[in-house]
Amino acid sequence: MKIPFEVFKIKNFRLFLLGHFLSFLGSWVQNTAVHWLVYINTGSSAKLGLFSLLTTMPGVIFTLFAGSIIDRLDRWRLFRSILLFSILPPLFLGIFFSLFEFNLYIVALLTLIGQILSAADMPLRQVCILNIVPPEYLTQALSFQALSFHTSRILGSSLGGYLMSLFSPAVNFWLNALSYLPFIVFLRRIEPENTELCISKKRSLKKDFSELYKFLRQVKLTYFLILQVAVFSFLGVSFPIVLPRLAVEAFSGKAFEYGLLSSILGCGAMFGALSLGLRASESQNVCKRVWLTQLLFSLSLLLIALSQHKVFSILGIFLMGFSFTNFFPIINSSLQRLTPEGLRGRVMSLFTFAFTGTVPIGQLFSGFLVDILGIKLLSFALSLSIMVISSLFYLKTQRLEKVVYH
Repeated sequence: MKIPFEVFKIKNFRLFLLGHFLSFLGSWVQNTAVHWLVYINTGSSAKLGLFSLLTTMPGVIFTLFAGSIIDRLDRWRLFRSILLFSILPPLFLGIFFSLFEFNLYIVALLTLIGQILSAADMPLRQVCILNIVPPEYLTQALSFQALSFHTSRILGSSLGGYLMSLFSPAVNFWLNALSYLPFIVFLRRIEPENTELCISKKRSLKKDFSELYKFLRQVKLTYFLILQVAVFSFLGVSFPIVLPRLAVEAFSGKAFEYGLLSSILGCGAMFGALSLGLRASESQNVCKRVWLTQLLFSLSLLLIALSQHKVFSILGIFLMGFSFTNFFPIINSSLQRLTPEGLRGRVMSLFTFAFTGTVPIGQLFSGFLVDILGIKLLSFALSLSIMVISSLFYLKTQRLEKVVYH
């Protein structure tokens, strides 16, 4: 059994995690501002969902090709370059809001550019972890990476709402632009191992996708794990798009209350990641653990659907976050263990695509349905759907898992 915090003895991991935290702290400060500004200026959850879809999908499509780029180039040099360019969209948003009022098209354009950069950023963050920690610490490292992400969500969401209540939204965007600088500096100090394995020979995109397809057919468990990510992201992860409406209707709130609800979601995610990081790394029983986290998410939606008191809604939001950060690191670490080094960039890009590609569509779906059904009925329908579908997945994948590990 590995000591839970032993992974922190690795200097490279400490630097990576701190940079990861600071960059996402700024991102959540900006996301809170963008979502609130779009919702308040359009007055519709459906339009907010449509905004999310239109600004995210081009980047999502690019994610499919990002894996081939990651497997061809020096990942660490590529990562530093992407972080450097990621400063520009929030920088221009900060300048715009310092001089002008809200303009949906400007916000959408600069958000879109940021999402395209994020399409390569996200899988790189996952893949590079294995170059700085031993394989036996991978689940712990990914869980603490998730803990860092969702701690930044708690602080960033509440800070974002608080800053908007005091200052111009420009402050949120300036802060996000600055948040990338420490990570760029830290990456120059990190000394990754096995970087020679990260550089692949030149080959056609057709061959890249052919190799990926062949691998997914041979190791079917990876295919079904990625498919579960897509389904859960569409039905479940997209649900927080209705939090602005929940803040207004159930909590009679404004920007600060929305930031508070987002922080509660992040707080649950933080505890979920911590609970996973404190447990010993397990390479087996993956499918059962994934199924249980989805059942927990179904319970969280039921609490919101059946709640007659704000406390139960808050508990539901907390459990929702808790399940997020158990679900994704478990699947992430399992995929990386099952995937050979030369394919890891493409597999993790597909993993990222399954998440980022379905969330905006799910947000549009939830945004339109909540305007028709209301939050409680939508929560109940999604809870029942996730409960049934996750159980069917478990029956299928547990057999495949036995083939892989026995």
